[in-house]
Amino acid sequence: RHLSTTRLNSNKCSLTLMATPISRFTGQTWTCRLFFLFCIIVVISWQLQYLRKITDDIHSHTDDAFGFHPKHDHALNKNDSASLMSSINTVDYMKNRTTKFYSWFEGNRSDNLLPDADANGTIMDFMIAGFPKCGTTTVEANLGYLAPMPVADVCTPVHQTVYYSYQNWPRAYGKEKLYRGTKCPAFIQNKFLKDWSKYLPKTKIIVGIRHPVKWFQSFWNMQAGNGLLGDDTPYDRMKPCNKGCSNGCPPGQLFCVNRARFHKAIASLGKTLLSEEERSLLGLIPSDKGAEVITNYHIRNPIFLYEQTMLGGEDVWEDLRKYLGIEHSLKHDKLITSAGRSRKLSINLCNETYDNFRAYMMPISYNISVWLQKYFIPVAKTRKDVTIANSETFAKIVETYKIDPCGKLRRLDNGNYILQSLNVTEK
Repeated sequence: RHLSTTRLNSNKCSLTLMATPISRFTGQTWTCRLFFLFCIIVVISWQLQYLRKITDDIHSHTDDAFGFHPKHDHALNKNDSASLMSSINTVDYMKNRTTKFYSWFEGNRSDNLLPDADANGTIMDFMIAGFPKCGTTTVEANLGYLAPMPVADVCTPVHQTVYYSYQNWPRAYGKEKLYRGTKCPAFIQNKFLKDWSKYLPKTKIIVGIRHPVKWFQSFWNMQAGNGLLGDDTPYDRMKPCNKGCSNGCPPGQLFCVNRARFHKAIASLGKTLLSEEERSLLGLIPSDKGAEVITNYHIRNPIFLYEQTMLGGEDVWEDLRKYLGIEHSLKHDKLITSAGRSRKLSINLCNETYDNFRAYMMPISYNISVWLQKYFIPVAKTRKDVTIANSETFAKIVETYKIDPCGKLRRLDNGNYILQSLNVTEK
């Protein structure tokens, strides 16, 4: 670039590298010809350096937009040209996919997505689908470094969520953020995931779980702290639902014991075979016939499963980074808790008053553990659309679901839980 205006002199020739045709130099001496060839090599070398600088700038700007440090341990290896080109192509697609917005909808409007609208490229990169009170807000807050979205539950139809993600949220939460995501922890226990599977099967689902007894206590204390439980006691939340159910609970109840059946909701995604033996673990209590209450929705989206207590470590975030295809480390310095406005009405399920309540919940907790260990964790080794965060640690944690977290109950051979202090002879 700079040589185009530079005059180069030698003993036997004088070249001005402007628009001089090569034929003019055919009669010059060999020294001049060689010098001219040398100049061409220099120009090409400088151009290559210039192109390399452009490539570095692309990565530098990408790092800035994602909030990553370019010298991090997980930085892209620039000697790997295949990885480099893949990264550039992905970033280029994500930067330009907003221009294709209306092509994703029927009639180039923004009302209804086309089936398989993301066939030519991902539209929504992730969706946090459950479970509530399992660290989903913490996950969302940290993924907010990458995707413009409110730290809130947005349980709208998929068509509307896409509109928000591209037309509204970037203005409010950062136009420079290239990823697109959302959260609705109620989706995992409803039919809404069927629409995501139909219209956006490439969206990656993220799901968290925790010990059911601890989950119930956390949910209860949040709702009680917000004055939403009235005169109810935990025992009022033990009834199963027959009609007008929401999340498996009777009308008017946001949560109940039945909603703690995490394994039933995960099984309904259709990632396991749902054999008769497997279905027997999916009932409300061991005597239920699980085959009568489970529906296979055949969800095509990939799923990432984590355990809530793992969020304090590094492994779960590293596995989530790989799952989402992020080239750099995933920033995760935010911890969000929601305990309600007041703790005066909080309860401790380990109190003697609730021993019978835990005895009712623990068979569900036990079956969740068995189903995960026997059916779901193994499929992660054979299916590309199932990912479990640090599966060995995950398996050890869910093993504790078989144990009363208060340490006061023990399990009988018939599946029931009783107080440790009771002297019961089993047949």
